[in-house]
Amino acid sequence: MEKRRIIIILLIFTALVIMAITVVVPMQKNKFDIKNAIDRLHSSDPMVRARSASKLGISDPQAKSAIPYLVKMLDDNTPLEWKVYKGRDLLRVEATTPGREAAKALGKICGPAIDSLINALKSESWSIRENATYGLVNSNDNRVVELLISNLKDDDYDTREIAIITLGKLKNKRAVEPLIAALMNQEYYGNKMKRDYYFKRDLADALGELNDPRAVEPLISILKDDNILTRKSVILALGKIKDKRAVEPLIEALMNPEYYGSKTKYLYLENKRELVHHLILALGELNDPRAIEPLIVLSKDEDYFIRKYVILALAKLKDKRAFEPLIELLKSEYSKADYIKALGELNDPRAVAPIITILLDSNYNYYDDRDRQNREQSIQALEKLTGQKFGQNIIAWQEWWNKNKKK
Repeated sequence: MEKRRIIIILLIFTALVIMAITVVVPMQKNKFDIKNAIDRLHSSDPMVRARSASKLGISDPQAKSAIPYLVKMLDDNTPLEWKVYKGRDLLRVEATTPGREAAKALGKICGPAIDSLINALKSESWSIRENATYGLVNSNDNRVVELLISNLKDDDYDTREIAIITLGKLKNKRAVEPLIAALMNQEYYGNKMKRDYYFKRDLADALGELNDPRAVEPLISILKDDNILTRKSVILALGKIKDKRAVEPLIEALMNPEYYGSKTKYLYLENKRELVHHLILALGELNDPRAIEPLIVLSKDEDYFIRKYVILALAKLKDKRAFEPLIELLKSEYSKADYIKALGELNDPRAVAPIITILLDSNYNYYDDRDRQNREQSIQALEKLTGQKFGQNIIAWQEWWNKNKKK
C-alpha cells in the first residue's frame, strides 16, 4: 500500500514538472526571441532589419522594450520588395521599407507605442511622418483623428497629403465633412508641383474609403475634372460608395467620346481603355440595370480590350447576352479564370460543357499558375452550376459528366 502511494506521488510530481516545463520554456523562448529581434534591428542588411521589426509587432509586454529602437528606425527608407506567400504560392510582392515595418510593429504593440507614433506625425521629416501613418491606420485613438484633421490645413503641402491619405485609411466618419470641405475649396490646392491633381486624387480616394453618401454629390461635381488621373479616382470612389445617384453621371461619361481626353490617337485610346475600365468597374459595383443597354452598345467597340471589359461587366450584371462572347474569349485566351468566373455568375447551364472540358483538359502542372487558376475557378463554377461537390476529385467529375452530358 505504501509503495503504491509513493508511485502515485511520483507520478503527480512528474506531471507537475512536465507542466512547468511546457509553460516556462516557451516564455524563455519568447524572451530570447524578442531580445534577438531587437539586436537584429541593427543589422547591415535592410531586409533583416525589416523582418525583425515586423516580428516585434506583438502584444507581448516584453515587446515594449523594443519601442525606442523601433522609433529610431522610422526614418529608414531603404526600398525593399516584400514577398507574401500562402504555403508555396507567391500571393503578391509589396513595396516596403524597414521604417514602414517598424511603424506597423509599433501600431501592434499599442500603449506607449501609439504615443510615439503620434509624436512622429509632428516630425519635421516627411518620411518619418509618412511611415508613422502605417502604424496608426488601425488606431481608435481620438487624438490621431483630431491631429490629422487639423493637419489638413497645415502650411506644409506634404503634411496635408499625409493627413488626407491617413484619414481615408482610418475610415473614421468624423473626417468626411473636413475632407469634403477641402475638396470643394479651390484655394486649398495651390499651384505648387501640380498639387491640384495630387490633392484632388487623394481626397477622392479618401472619401471613397470612408464610403459615406455625403460625398456623392461633391464627387460627381468633379467627375469631369481636367485631369484624367483625378477622374479615375473619382470614378472608383463613386463605385465604392455604391449610391444610385452616381449611375446616370457614370453612364453619361461612359458614352461620351469627349470624356476620354487627348485628341492624339494613341493617347486617346490609352485614356479610353483606362477610363472605360474604371467606369465599368464602378457601374458593376452599383449593379444597376440601367447600365445594361449602354454596355451592349459598347460591346461592339472596335477595341478588343474594351469589348472584354464590357463582356465581363455584363456577366456580373447577369445579362445572358454575355454568354456567347464569353465562350469566344474562352477559346482564344490561355488565362481563362476571369471568364470562367463570369460564366459561373451568369448561372447558365450551357456553361457546364465548356467549363468541364477545361477542367478535364488541365495539364496539372503545379508550377503553371494560369493552369492552376483555370482549374480552381472551373471547380468553383461547376459546383455553383451543377450543385455537385466533388472538389479536386477529377475522376468523380469525369464520371458525373459521362452520365449527365447527354441530358
